[in-house]
Amino acid sequence: MIGTGRGTRDEAALASIMVPELSLWRRAAAVLSLLVFTLAGLGLAVGAPPSQAYYEFNLQRLREFQAAHATKAPGTLRVVMLGNSRLKNGTIETAQIERWAAERGYAGIEAFRLVANWAVFRNFAPLLDQVRALQPDVYVVQMDLLIDDMAPTFESHLAFNYLRWLTAGDGTWSWYEPQDEQLGLVCTDEGQPEMRAARAVLKLTGDPTSESPQLARAFIREVTATGAEVLLVSVPKSDAFELVSPSVNDAMLTAAQQVAAELPSVTVAPFVGSLPDNHFCDVTHLNHQGAAAYSRWLVEQLVTIEIADLR
Repeated sequence: MIGTGRGTRDEAALASIMVPELSLWRRAAAVLSLLVFTLAGLGLAVGAPPSQAYYEFNLQRLREFQAAHATKAPGTLRVVMLGNSRLKNGTIETAQIERWAAERGYAGIEAFRLVANWAVFRNFAPLLDQVRALQPDVYVVQMDLLIDDMAPTFESHLAFNYLRWLTAGDGTWSWYEPQDEQLGLVCTDEGQPEMRAARAVLKLTGDPTSESPQLARAFIREVTATGAEVLLVSVPKSDAFELVSPSVNDAMLTAAQQVAAELPSVTVAPFVGSLPDNHFCDVTHLNHQGAAAYSRWLVEQLVTIEIADLR
């Protein structure tokens, strides 16, 4: 009996030690859960990039462009380009675009480019009123915007990374710096086309009937109704990546051709052929040498469009 009493006292003492520890773990779990829910809520509030800073930066760019080009000189071609980081890299040599356009008979060219990394068309929605106000002769639209929509899981991933960058300044790419996202050359360390393609499948749904492609088609219908021309283009990838994930797939080309069949002011211009590997900084992005070659090709496509005000 004595042994039993002592054992009971020892058990009680042990319980008195364990209960506070268990309570501490519960409080820690509660705090951690609260932190997770708070971060999730902030992520939903902040949203995925492009960020508010991106919109403010580009709104200022649009206003400055409009002020600088309030009156368009006769024979001048005004172009707005919309696309993702591949179009950005491909058209980063804007001075060459202007020079080649002059060589092909235009008195001048006024080009405004609005892009976003991993862009889907709804990224541009808050800025479209200001884009239309520029009254361009031609909209150059990357064909990817007619089929790509961002997968919800990837959008959540972007929101979390953006929140982490806001709170800790930690993050890769140039996604969260609006000037670099708009004007900087993108080059990744992804050298394996298969891995890159597998990641892309998880990030973009490629559904031509989803929200973002529908917005793109509605925008194209609207601007062509006001007399503008639309040039739907593709941007080449490296030969190795073209084998895994072509820059022009069947769904994309079908979507573009459907829009062109409906609207005579729309021209479909897929990039035909390929560029050598030394024109790319990774498996999918052009470098400066590639940009020079692509920009020359783009000017040739613009020359073929009959624009009433310029002929």
